[in-house]
Amino acid sequence: MSFRRFYIHNQLFYFILCSLSLAAHAELFKSSYLSFELPSKWQCTLEGTEHVCTSTTQSGKKEAVIVLTAKERGPSDSLAAYEQHLKTPRTIPDDKGKPVQSKIVQVKRSSVNNHEWVDGFHEGSEVANYFTRYMATIKDNLGILVTFSAHKKVYSKFSGDFAKAIQSLRVLSVPSINFNATNITTTNNPINPQRQVVVDDIDPSDPEPIAESSDNSTTLLGLILLILAVVIYFLFGKKSKPRR
Repeated sequence: MSFRRFYIHNQLFYFILCSLSLAAHAELFKSSYLSFELPSKWQCTLEGTEHVCTSTTQSGKKEAVIVLTAKERGPSDSLAAYEQHLKTPRTIPDDKGKPVQSKIVQVKRSSVNNHEWVDGFHEGSEVANYFTRYMATIKDNLGILVTFSAHKKVYSKFSGDFAKAIQSLRVLSVPSINFNATNITTTNNPINPQRQVVVDDIDPSDPEPIAESSDNSTTLLGLILLILAVVIYFLFGKKSKPRR
């Protein structure tokens, strides 16, 4: 291989690495006990003892929410207890005030970054007509719960954001001296946070939205690969005609 082609190969390789790094960029959210990659167009605030992360659309509505809560671990805090709790339907009032039970879609154990979680999925467990995914775990002296909620009509729009956040979950070690911090409570089972999910109302008459993620890195990556394919073709794909 000539020096020119060797140089071009290296430049292309460097370009690919830089492009992939740009496409995969995400903001890292970090509390005193947990971190995860926060999707673009999301922001988090501390409300009492809970971190509340919301997605704001172009219309300004908060259509989806991620809530993080933790407590000092007690006798009732275990993966088995969390799993049993998530296998029990919750009862909440519907939009007319009538009590209705949530529908349990799935409850299982999941390993995320070498840490075991109880992974549950309910319909109507926090707010009527909302899907909520629960990720609950324990570490050292902490019980931790993260919930991911969105209205049924827009859940597919945010499912990609939720999946990426869950795949990046990392539980941090928290010294016992920090248990009195403002974002860690010493009461309540973390499966039952004090506050309910708060999002803006979704009009049931609105048409079903097209499923899409607020993170456009996949589209960017596809465009980069297409450009690279064209460049490589013009540089190396044209072979000289065979001599007669």
